[in-house]
This record gives sequence, C-alpha cells and structure tokens, in this order.
Amino acid sequence: MAAGALVVALTAACGSSGGSGQSDASTSGVPASPGHQTVTSPSAGSLHGIILGIDGDTSVKLEALDPGTGQVTAVREFPTAQAAEEPLNPRNSGAEARQAFNSDFTELSATGPQQSDGSQAAGYLDTTGQFHALTANPSGFTNPVTNTALAFNPVTGRLWYQSSDGNKTWYESVNPNAGADSARHETLKQAANVDYENPTYFAQDGFGPVQTLGGGVLYMPGGPELDYWSDASGAWLVEGGYGQYNLNNSPLSIYPAGITPTLLLPVSKASFIIIGTGNDYSATLYICTLSGHNVRCHPLVPVTNNHFGDVVLNPAHKVLAFTATVGQEESLFTVKLGTDGPYQPTKVLTFDPGQLAGGYWLLDWLS
Repeated sequence: MAAGALVVALTAACGSSGGSGQSDASTSGVPASPGHQTVTSPSAGSLHGIILGIDGDTSVKLEALDPGTGQVTAVREFPTAQAAEEPLNPRNSGAEARQAFNSDFTELSATGPQQSDGSQAAGYLDTTGQFHALTANPSGFTNPVTNTALAFNPVTGRLWYQSSDGNKTWYESVNPNAGADSARHETLKQAANVDYENPTYFAQDGFGPVQTLGGGVLYMPGGPELDYWSDASGAWLVEGGYGQYNLNNSPLSIYPAGITPTLLLPVSKASFIIIGTGNDYSATLYICTLSGHNVRCHPLVPVTNNHFGDVVLNPAHKVLAFTATVGQEESLFTVKLGTDGPYQPTKVLTFDPGQLAGGYWLLDWLS
C-alpha cells in the first residue's frame, strides 16, 4: 500500500430521500466539493477520533480521522514481515479486528514464524515490526507445539492463544506485560451445541472468546445473547444467555415486520444496531430496543439500496459512524442515535480505493 494518509473529500451533508429504494447517501443535493484534501504530515502520536485499520501488503496501518472534517490527524503503522500470517485476516468486522489490538493500539496480536523444530509462538508486533513472543516452548510433548494468537480480552488485557501439538488443541492466555511466565490454561465458555472453530472475539464485558460474528450473533453487555438464523421454513431471532441459547426457544417479534436483521453492534444491555433488509432488498440502519419478547426497531437513516459496512459509536454513545458503498464510492458517514428518525446522515469522507484494496475496518472511536 502506498505510504501517506488517505485522500479524503471535504465534509458535506447528505441529500435526503425518504422513499424505499432511494439512496440516503446519494450525491444529489450535496454542494460540489471544491476538491480533495490530502493530509501530508499527520502526527505519529496519540490516536483520537475514528480509528481506521488498513491491511496492506507489508503492514497494518492505523489512521485517526477527525469525525468532523475527515482529516487524518495521526498514523500508526505495524510492519508485518515477522508475522506468520496476516494479523487482521480473516476477521469479518471492525468489532473483531479491534480485539487484534491491545487497549491503546500499541500492540498487534500475531503468530510468529515457524521455528526450525516446527514450533510457533504467539505474541504481538510493535510499531517497529518487532515480534515479541509471549509463549514458551513447553516440554513433555512428542510433537512441536504451535501457538496461534487469537485476540486481546478487552477487560483483562490478556492475550488469548490456541495451542496444538497436532493431536489435541487447548487454549491459554498470557499477560503481555508479564510475559510467558504469566501463561495459564483457559476453558472456552460455550454451549454444547456450538462448535467455536475460530473463537477470536470477546463480548464487551470480557466473556469469551466466542464464535466470530458475521451478523448472526450479538453479545449484549451483561449477558443476553441474540442469535439469528434462517432456513427454508422461515427466519428467527432468539434470545439466550452467553453460549446458552436454544434454537427451540420462542422467537422474538421484530417490529416493523418484514425486515431481515443483520446484527451489528450493542449499544446497551437492551439496545443494539442492525442493518434491516426488506423484502425488496432495500436496507437501512436501525436502532432496536429489546423489551420482553419484542424488538422494536427505529430507522436511523432513510431506506436505501446502498451496502452498509462497519459501525462504531462515539464515546458518549450519541453518534454512530458507519461506512457505506454509494454507487462506486466507499464513504464514511455519521448520524445521531435516536428513535424519532430517520435522520439525515453527514458524509465525513470518501475513501481512496487504491489505498484500501487489502481490506479496511472501522475499529473504534476514541475521545
């Protein structure tokens, strides 16, 4: 990926269009931008604002975006030559990719290169690209042990990793500040009817690691778990406890009827963000409230045919940032949270596609 910051468009309010299938983020009604801003010398210091993660050929780059202007205010880069695999792939969402980093974005979880005896260590990369191994090569195994980094627990800060000797697999975690001597065995917290093949995500309150997201499961702060699935006979949204949902539970009733939810992000123990898709394949972002056996959803932006991507909340949980593809452009927008929408979103920037070819994620919104 080319060095330097993203090329971004000047902030402009989005045009409003309320009908089904109309683009809420179209360029109609938006004043013509006088040009593009290229931030040529952003700071390499602390990160504030909306944090964008960009996966390149030789590094993972973080860019801090001013939520009002779209300017890049800081850049942090992690060269990945010493990692055995791409640290951010195959994470499906910004929520998952966020936990590849520690709390202050100074460490990127990674699996080290294979050693001459076949073993591999789990650890992290720093911003110089140096790999720091956090696992010791255990004794008592006939075969070499490979340790694969999974994710940082957002509450404890411990790095979890998966270990295998080729015959069996187990899980451990380590305190990055204390090193390999702090390693301990961990037990996955999962339901008997669930196979967590890639447990690389923790709930906001630290529960996990649990299965990757992908829009079909949501872990609410404090314990509720929402699970959506469908088959030829219909579709259901079921509430359960972390790792204890039952597909035979009575499904929740979603209002308005007729929308198919893609579960995105919890806001509180009882509210969450979804993409709601109608029978005509139009879609929009909703904020939904869980009350008893009912889920009531309120549109945040007008219904559109656009493709929605990652979402992050501002620190006060009053504003939502989201990515959307509008025509051939991938852009970043913000919209306020509320239940009397839809609201008119604000376009913050349009991404330069040449610098995002390897993949990108909205990771966080820092004060």
